[in-house]
Formats: sequence, structure tokens, C-alpha cells
Amino acid sequence: MSPSSLPLTGDIAGALARFFHGGSGPSHSSITRVLVGVRNLADPIRVDSTDPTDPMAQLAVVLLALFAQMERTYTAERAAHARAVAVAKGRSVGRPVQVTAKQLTHARLLRDAGASMAEITADTGLTRSTLYRHLPPRTAAADENAAEATTATGGDQP
Repeated sequence: MSPSSLPLTGDIAGALARFFHGGSGPSHSSITRVLVGVRNLADPIRVDSTDPTDPMAQLAVVLLALFAQMERTYTAERAAHARAVAVAKGRSVGRPVQVTAKQLTHARLLRDAGASMAEITADTGLTRSTLYRHLPPRTAAADENAAEATTATGGDQP
């Protein structure tokens, strides 16, 4: 690899971030396969990571990987702390809830009356997955009560 073809520092950080994003650390050979190399021109100690057999090159790549992993860990810790502070201050964390209490109450009433999920989704405008997420599972007693209510009103009779 010639000095002019070496990637810039941002490219190295980006390549390491891509490797670490999956959770497993990069190996020296996988980094050199994507042509990530470091060449120190100002230091009297020769470091050229383009040669995979050079111990100093291996050390340079391992140190870069270590710093990338540390930064990823610190970023996750800062994000967790920010979420904890937001929750402590009473702010909601994550995506805003799009389901209103009125929609859920109406869906519960329909479900208690024996309506199917397809009928509830058509009537409330909520998706099936949203209903399953917010409504408790239907119990056998609730199914029997819905069946009794239907027969009492003459729903099953011709």
C-alpha cells in the first residue's frame, strides 16, 4: 500500500466503527482487508500497519480498536445516563405514544363485547400489533361472557 493510498483518519475511525457496530471486535486481517492502515510519519518509532507481520503494526491496530471500543462503551454509558436523567425529571423516553386513552378504552369495550381483532382494528383505526401490545390477552371467562351476551341478545339465533 503506497502512502498516497492510505485512508484518512476519519476513514479509519469509520471502518473501526463499522466493525464494532456488530458487537464483535475486528481482527487485524479483517481491517487490512478493507485497506485500513496507519503510517506514522513524524514519530521516530516506525509504525506501518500495512504490513500484517510487523509487531508494531499489530500493536497500532489493536490500540486503535481498543480506543474505538472504549469510545463506544462511553457513548452507551452517556446515553443511558441521559435517559435516566430524563426519566427522573418526568420526561418520556423513546418514541412518543400514538395511542390515546380514548382509543384504548373503546378497544377494550369492543373486545369485552366479543368483537374480533379485525372488527376492533377497523373501528378504532389502530393496527393489530398495537392492539395486541396494549390489550391484555383474552381469558376463557371473558370469551364465555361474550358468548352468553351474544346469545342473550339473540345474536346466534336465526
